[in-house]
Amino acid sequence: MIKYFQKSCFLLAVLLLLSVITSCAKLNHKVVLKKRIPDFDVVQMSGTHTNLASLSKGQATLVVFWATWCSRCREEIPHLNELTTYYDSALTVIAVSAGEPLQTVKAHVSGLGIQYLVVVTQLSNFTSLGIDSIPKLLLLDTKGRIQQIENSVNKSLQGSIRQLVAENNSLEN
Repeated sequence: MIKYFQKSCFLLAVLLLLSVITSCAKLNHKVVLKKRIPDFDVVQMSGTHTNLASLSKGQATLVVFWATWCSRCREEIPHLNELTTYYDSALTVIAVSAGEPLQTVKAHVSGLGIQYLVVVTQLSNFTSLGIDSIPKLLLLDTKGRIQQIENSVNKSLQGSIRQLVAENNSLEN
């Protein structure tokens, strides 16, 4: 009985380790710092179809992968609203929802007081990027390169946004 228990524990540990390794490898393989975020089709709340790159307008962009049913995602909304207000046109914030109908997302957006751009895309775009948990925030530079990956608006991300916006402002002057 003890040998069976030891073998079971060992097998469980190996399976857990493999699961962690493959999920991390998947994420790191797709979402890579300094690489351009892959462009994909999105639908705006108005129903207009476009692509993600056209929405960033060549400026610093914070792409937030989220869902209406995600409580942690909802907790980020006030912080994202603050960033949107504070940086105004110097930072574009885009929330990307996947696997939910446009009408569902639209109803939640108006009810949650979201002040930034929200779009809907296919779930396959999340998985092809390696997005395996939400919220997931990607800070992009003016060329669409991923500068930082976070799970929330934190001090590190705020500092990176401040620095990126300052760099962009100095280039414009």
